[in-house]
Amino acid sequence: MEKIRVLRIITRMNLGGPAIQISGLASNLDPSRFNHLVVTGECESDEMEYPICDSENIQIKRISSLRKSINILFDLRAFIEIRRVIAEFNPHIIHTHTTKAGVIGRLASITFKNKHKRVHTFHGHLLEGYFSPVFKLGITSIEKLLATRTDVLISVGRKVRNDLIQAGVGSADKYQVVPPGLSISVTLSRDDARSMLNLRDGVTYFAWIGRVVAIKNPMKLLAIAAVVKTFDLPIRFCVVGDGPLQNEMIQLSVLQDLPIDFLGWQVDIENVLAAIDCVILTSINEGTPLSLIQAQMAGKAVISTNVGSVEEIVQNDVSGFVGEFDEVEFASIIRRLGLDTSLRIKMGNAGIDFTKSKFSVARLTEDHEKIYINLLTQPARGPQL
Repeated sequence: MEKIRVLRIITRMNLGGPAIQISGLASNLDPSRFNHLVVTGECESDEMEYPICDSENIQIKRISSLRKSINILFDLRAFIEIRRVIAEFNPHIIHTHTTKAGVIGRLASITFKNKHKRVHTFHGHLLEGYFSPVFKLGITSIEKLLATRTDVLISVGRKVRNDLIQAGVGSADKYQVVPPGLSISVTLSRDDARSMLNLRDGVTYFAWIGRVVAIKNPMKLLAIAAVVKTFDLPIRFCVVGDGPLQNEMIQLSVLQDLPIDFLGWQVDIENVLAAIDCVILTSINEGTPLSLIQAQMAGKAVISTNVGSVEEIVQNDVSGFVGEFDEVEFASIIRRLGLDTSLRIKMGNAGIDFTKSKFSVARLTEDHEKIYINLLTQPARGPQL
């Protein structure tokens, strides 16, 4: 029986949710049924590439012109190279991830006469907090058009799906909600992990994990840390990541003598989770942040702004706290968790039970295999306008 050829296209495999999902899928799709090729572009200079797992079932094609930033020349080259890959690989299914790859990959697919099934995953959306109103209108218009030429639209959460439908991007019948799937394996002891990361003993650490960019609202962490500093408690923060606002953040932290350690990118997030006590997220917009799932899988309580699909992956007042918190409210919760070890443990155990039952790689893979097989066996719906 002929294997199902899946061409997966992502703008870049930087450390973060989409790369983790793609790595898990590429490693776990049944190799007896699927032939899987991943096309990926280049990371930005301030990003770290996600280590692509070594497996006989994973084929990687790198296209240097496929990049996050907009550049007409590079984008045209990427379009031509992706068309070439499509012609050579002749996929049954083209599955795109992230905005740039979704646009270029689907446009390249549409130019072929033979009918590829098209799937696109929204790991979040760009409807809020990223662009000016004019640019946002342009992105939304493009997504609306491409949605009419896409067979299945996947969203990582119900909130993400509902936002996109409300904006007119695709009809409800085209959407499938597929939550993330991942696994972690914390092997280091707390003491060994802290020693490796040069973190202090006798301190309760709250980790902020992600790209240091405006949409993640890192400056809010500085405001929170300033309030926490007044408590005079053994509580510190660590920033795990990098980005264009990193230097400014460090300078302000030093100037105000804030209790923050900057760890940069860490490939082995499990080592960070072994060392810290809780995870904090201050984002203005998110899809389904995997850092919160990873934290709960490692038994860490979390605190997060109520954005994207966070409420779907964190049980408020059970495995963490989710709300429209200002810096004073954040600091108050941090103080409570910092002083109450039993509460941290209770929430951490609840997080383990919740996330490991709902966000496994096996479930993620099974969901995608069902979508692919259904796409190739269902009757044609007629021409798409």
